[in-house]
Amino acid sequence: GEADEEEHPRQITVAPGDYQVVFARGDQESETTLSVLPDPRNSLSAADRLAMVEALRSANLLVRQTNQHRDRLSELMERLDMVLETLGDDESLRTAGQDLHTRAGGLMEEHFTGPECQGLCRGNPTAALVGRPLGRIVGDQGPPSSNTSIMMEQAQRAADVVAGAVNALFDGPVDEYREALRAAGYTPLDIP
Repeated sequence: GEADEEEHPRQITVAPGDYQVVFARGDQESETTLSVLPDPRNSLSAADRLAMVEALRSANLLVRQTNQHRDRLSELMERLDMVLETLGDDESLRTAGQDLHTRAGGLMEEHFTGPECQGLCRGNPTAALVGRPLGRIVGDQGPPSSNTSIMMEQAQRAADVVAGAVNALFDGPVDEYREALRAAGYTPLDIP
């Protein structure tokens, strides 16, 4: 339902035990205890299951954070389009806005989309590494294997590269353009 996927990843089976479950519909509520029995086909220990859950939480968090950076870039590009449509004859602001849009588009291509082309030639965007461990974690059916751990380290490094590039853009050129707009009497870019 509406569970936080970072806390309760979809890929995890429910561990054996007793759970308090609340059913709510409109203003009516019902509560009961639900007992989940161990699956005799699965010999996964509690410690191994916990390691798997922690790995999934960590991987899901990286994916979510990286997606937030993609969304920030998309929003920036949309806002820049709106600003450029409403600018008057100030050529320096227009050029700076277009340059900023080009830089944001370059980061989007490098880290998220790959180059535009005909056919299947997406390249190898940095963010593609971030989600790769998810399938391996679930497939391991236990604590992350050595190979999965290496993939998780690569995913963390890729997420750090993306975060660093996007944050550098926002902390430098975006802030500078925002101030230039404000100084010229325009409403500054409203991007978090």
